[in-house]
Amino acid sequence: QFEPGHLFDFLSRNTQPIMSTSHIGVTASCCQLLGTLIRDRLPDGGHGHFEQQDLEKLFLYSLAWSVGGMLSETDRPKFDEYLRGVSAEEGVMPPKKRRRRHHFRILHQQKPPVGEVGSA
Repeated sequence: QFEPGHLFDFLSRNTQPIMSTSHIGVTASCCQLLGTLIRDRLPDGGHGHFEQQDLEKLFLYSLAWSVGGMLSETDRPKFDEYLRGVSAEEGVMPPKKRRRRHHFRILHQQKPPVGEVGSA
């Protein structure tokens, strides 16, 4: 019997995607985004060392965009809570009120300029 894993089980029981996709398609999209983020962040084009927490942040970011992007506005908070529940460490997920700033920091490894990208 096919076991889709706890993520896809949660999604099928608690959310309604805005369009139909396969598990393989969503997984491939997540992996492609994660690979691109890793290559962009490492100076030698993807080879090198990541701290576990930094890698988890990139993975959760990739998962949030590849899977969460397929969910309706009303289902995204449910998915956010799910990701917070499975995150290995405190502080990996951004505080709920400061997501845009965290989004910028993940991608650019610095604080956003004053007055931009939710820096308030």
